[in-house]
Amino acid sequence: MPAEMKRAGHLVAMMLAGPIVVGLLGAAARMTEVLGVNPLSPIWDNAGPGGADDALSALDALVADQLAARQSARAARDFEAADAIRDRLTEAGIVIDDTPSGARWSLARRNGG
Repeated sequence: MPAEMKRAGHLVAMMLAGPIVVGLLGAAARMTEVLGVNPLSPIWDNAGPGGADDALSALDALVADQLAARQSARAARDFEAADAIRDRLTEAGIVIDDTPSGARWSLARRNGG
């Protein structure tokens, strides 16, 4: 097959594959939307409703509840329960820093990502 014909055949194949690829990408986007994991969805936008600010507020409320339970356990001298709460938070990627004014939390830094 002459090189020109081979190039022409390759070009035609690319032109025909374009709509197929676009269709597959569209199908993939629709599937991720149904599953709630579409990275292009506004829900993942920090400024949009349900964005990172809302997620951080929700996380703060949940961690604050756990820290209050931990403080109650410590006040009752139930150190096993207090340690278990701290361990669960640590496993979830929450760092607890006990200060004179109370416990503070932050997200643990992850290696490589």
